[in-house]
Amino acid sequence: MREVIKKFAEESKHCSLVVLAMMSHGRGGRIQGRDRSLLRVQEVLDILNRNKSQTKVRLSRSQSD
Repeated sequence: MREVIKKFAEESKHCSLVVLAMMSHGRGGRIQGRDRSLLRVQEVLDILNRNKSQTKVRLSRSQSD
């Protein structure tokens, strides 16, 4: 999952606006990928923020029971 997010961030570096929706399970501030690996939410934000000093990454979370 980490590599897919890195690739997405690299491919969208020339855009002025990008919306990324992730639907997944997780726990304890971590998102679970299809490979069952867990990524910290902050790590996802860090990947998206890398080399984008003028871009603001915002996080909106929704949780259903």
